[in-house]
Amino acid sequence: MIEVLISMGLTSFVLLALLFYQITALKSIESSNFKNIAIQQLINFSEILLINKSHSARNRIFLVWNKDNQHLLPEGEGNYTQTDDHLCTIKLSWFFKRQASLVAHVLC
Repeated sequence: MIEVLISMGLTSFVLLALLFYQITALKSIESSNFKNIAIQQLINFSEILLINKSHSARNRIFLVWNKDNQHLLPEGEGNYTQTDDHLCTIKLSWFFKRQASLVAHVLC
């Protein structure tokens, strides 16, 4: 009887360890997925900035892009500034367990 209890205890310990490993892997995959989405959003907006040169068109598209960020990323928010005549800085930040952000310096 004691052997059965010990084997059940060991089996439950192994299964709990596997469950913990699966949960950790899923969280890591989700975090990586959000980072990939942010990279794609940065690339998309940098291409949009190259195409649209007028200030009003950039502002309209920026608002649409930022709404997409809010839908695709948890607490996603983007911003861009034109630092030089042909250089822009794009920043995209989101919150998944902790604050994360990506910055890109692109030609615009």
